Amino acid sequence: MFDAAECLFLYLESSLRVGSDEEGMEVDLPIQREAATGYPLLPASSLKGVLRARARLQQAPIELLGLLGSPPESAESQPQPSSVVVSDAIPLLFPVRSLTGLFAWVTSVEALSRFQRDVAAYGVKVAPMPAPPSLDPETAGVAPESPLLGRKQSLVLEEFTFPVRVAEEVGALGTWLAETAFPEDAVFAFWRARAARGVVVLPEGAYRYFLDHGTQVVPRIRIDPRTGTAADGSLWTEEYLPPETLLYALVGANQPEAPPKEIKKAADLIEWVRRLAPAALQLGSGRTLGHGIVRVRWTGKKLARATRKSPAKKR
Repeated sequence: MFDAAECLFLYLESSLRVGSDEEGMEVDLPIQREAATGYPLLPASSLKGVLRARARLQQAPIELLGLLGSPPESAESQPQPSSVVVSDAIPLLFPVRSLTGLFAWVTSVEALSRFQRDVAAYGVKVAPMPAPPSLDPETAGVAPESPLLGRKQSLVLEEFTFPVRVAEEVGALGTWLAETAFPEDAVFAFWRARAARGVVVLPEGAYRYFLDHGTQVVPRIRIDPRTGTAADGSLWTEEYLPPETLLYALVGANQPEAPPKEIKKAADLIEWVRRLAPAALQLGSGRTLGHGIVRVRWTGKKLARATRKSPAKKR
């Protein structure tokens, strides 16, 4: 489908919110979700808008900037189509409080299978993901020696207790995610090691329940500057994706008809997009409150770093 493509993993270091236009019944300002699955999502337009802003910040030439398409505020009579396609970002791992081991990263066979389908559809070259285990209904799959199990080999997530099957496949899956999707920084070494044993494969119904009810709900209030107290009718609640969530999105590129001199093939275009977000991004609302800070991991090779020339030795 695309001349070149990569997968973009986003690991949330702080809570993330991209709100919907509709008011919720339980939360005043809910996050965006897919209509069919109810999965939370980071819309492609938000992710691409941040990439465009990074390109402007890096003072990219107008020829390169145009490869991301015409901006929404453009007054051009014929908008320029984008050579870069970005998908919505959805959760692959979601953190849920555990009775032991602090928290678990939960996923489901359906979520993992969808990830494999999406990667194949975009033509992303990535190390094959281990097959998830075959589980009985209402049974959770955990890795051997998981720190999430209690004395009686019970798994308690929030207020729910799950029957457990200890499976080598879950350990292999956690190791694959740690090596492929988690940030490569040295400060994440502990979390990569923990992911190898801290991933839980849940039944789809339980996974959706936690995606629905395991998000952060934050009360907000507006202060009346005249009185210094809460203004009348100014209390509302906002929904956020919690820290430690792992999202993924797909990025594809087609060779432009009249490419700039910097772009000789579609892979060069993907490489340029990667350089717009090499390590971290800030997405969504509440930026001044520290929300939306994410670590970035691409499936391709590491970006080449500029090497400093050693000073000439004096004779």
